[in-house]
Amino acid sequence: MLKKLTAFLTAAVMVTSVASIPVLTSYADTNSTTEKRVMEKLDRGTVAVKTNDGVYLSWRLLGTESLTNQAFDIYRDSEKIYTTGEHDATCYTDSKGTADNKYTVVPKGEAIDKTEAVDVWTTNTTYKGGLKAGETIKLSPTSTWTATAGGHTIEATVDYRNKLPNELSKDNNTRSKSFNVQEAPDREPTYTPVTGRYDIQVLDVTWDKEIINVGDALTFTATIVNAGDTAIPAGQKLGVQFQIDGNPYPSPITWNDQYFDGLQPGQVIKLTATGGNSGSSWAATTGSHTVTAWADDSNVFGEMNETNNKYTKTITVPYGGVQYIENPDKPDDLDNTGEIEQPTEKPTETPTEPGTETVVTSKDVNVVGYQISSTLKGSRVVASVEPTVNGKNVVKHGLVYALTKLGDKDTGVKNIDMTVLADNYYVASFESTNNGNVDKVFGSSKTAQYYVMTTLFENQTVQEYTAKYKVRAYAVLSDGSYVYSDIYSYSVYNVASALYDGKMPTNAGHTYLYDSILKLVNPSYKQVDYDWSDIVTSL
Repeated sequence: MLKKLTAFLTAAVMVTSVASIPVLTSYADTNSTTEKRVMEKLDRGTVAVKTNDGVYLSWRLLGTESLTNQAFDIYRDSEKIYTTGEHDATCYTDSKGTADNKYTVVPKGEAIDKTEAVDVWTTNTTYKGGLKAGETIKLSPTSTWTATAGGHTIEATVDYRNKLPNELSKDNNTRSKSFNVQEAPDREPTYTPVTGRYDIQVLDVTWDKEIINVGDALTFTATIVNAGDTAIPAGQKLGVQFQIDGNPYPSPITWNDQYFDGLQPGQVIKLTATGGNSGSSWAATTGSHTVTAWADDSNVFGEMNETNNKYTKTITVPYGGVQYIENPDKPDDLDNTGEIEQPTEKPTETPTEPGTETVVTSKDVNVVGYQISSTLKGSRVVASVEPTVNGKNVVKHGLVYALTKLGDKDTGVKNIDMTVLADNYYVASFESTNNGNVDKVFGSSKTAQYYVMTTLFENQTVQEYTAKYKVRAYAVLSDGSYVYSDIYSYSVYNVASALYDGKMPTNAGHTYLYDSILKLVNPSYKQVDYDWSDIVTSL
């Protein structure tokens, strides 16, 4: 299918929108001659830092806001903990905060469904021994971070409070590394046995979907144990109730009231919702929610401990499942840091199989993000390349695409197949031309050449929009060698969903995403109004 797709380079920048890794600022392709005020689309920029006093928070006041009448709600792990005054500074210290918390800051009264929570930075503020010229030291944070499954980026910043104003350059004070945390294998739930009577405990609550879209019907299951030394007799109902955000009846709840078989000491059972005041499932709504499983909610059994009958877990909607980074960074060798700032001396080489091309990667060759053009009816990849890579001039550049999954079929493409010279039916490379070069700076580099490449939608079907692709950028150097970027995965549907979340610059493009892609793939996809606030300004 990939070889049938038409790849071409646009002669002008006709960008309807940009979805990146993560989503970037977008701008419109338009025929209007009306001059508009151009504003950079910034997020809240919330930063949370662990200090001796708790967690220090700071955030950005946007250009459309005024500190004279703007208050903010602060959430810790989806629970509101404070509301600032309308004249307060955009900072706050949470004395009860820990390194394991996540924080969200939104304008007062605004829902947190479209705002991403931030992790807490861990710090080391104890070192005061100075640093001689050429001296190297190793510092570790004085607090820890609890790992969660998925891809992450760790960023180390020295002198983050700018206590050394006479430093020659601040440009090299930060170093980042991407890494993956694998999901922990399923383990039997643990509990502490008690003696003297039976004791009902809820050990876990789960739901029946890994990927969750707004409007999906979720059915909950509770894992329950009799932690006591006495059997719970059969014949009486052992029920369980599931609450959303701690809201009791008459709010929507589900339950299981069908279990009458008793429970032996140490016996573990799983009860799935079979009914409710609005059916046996919950219609997922946007935002971060809690799900609470409450066993013996009718208090039928007089047990030893009534305080452990509930178990609560957080659920986020929408949720795309655990996302991993294709090519995570290798950790630095902190005992051999001599060439740490000179990667061109030793470019990364990916191990290859016999008879295949040696793959050299560089951060100077990069996939910046994705676009969808409602005008051209196609998806677009934005990439960048520096003029020189590894000390050699770049003479050509382009993209390598691969179709990795079509419907239920896995094409078997491996990362090692993602090269210009690969002989694989599902892999194709396309060289860029001057027509595809753009002057717009999409990334952090001001010296890179940015370019775009578009593949037109051929059939405009669910299968095409949900097909899984991989892409990487490449550069040909003056000596004929190839250098590549990291590999990224995407689907048209995922890009469209990201862009639909308030990042389309025109109402026409916003409507196109919903009508032509999102609703086609997922008929229950929640339609939202176009956000005009970013394109309306006073003179």
